[in-house]
Amino acid sequence: MSLEVIIGISIVVTIVLVVGVKLALQKVVSFKMDESTIVNFLKEFGETSANEGAIAAATSLTVERVSEVCNKSLLLVADSANEGMWYLKSE
Repeated sequence: MSLEVIIGISIVVTIVLVVGVKLALQKVVSFKMDESTIVNFLKEFGETSANEGAIAAATSLTVERVSEVCNKSLLLVADSANEGMWYLKSE
């Protein structure tokens, strides 16, 4: 292979890696910000638990996003007795 081809391949691989890392970091940061918003809502308003609709209304997140974040979060626990209800995990 010529030097130009090797350099071209290296540049393409580097660009793909940079874009991949950027997208992954963006996804993590977005999740952590939304998780923090939900946790702060529960803490600030003294709520022991809240349903996804109430959280969404208070935080300007969609119900779908609240559900997604709550399901992935290690700080929030689903209320087994009431579907869609979440509370802070006790430490």
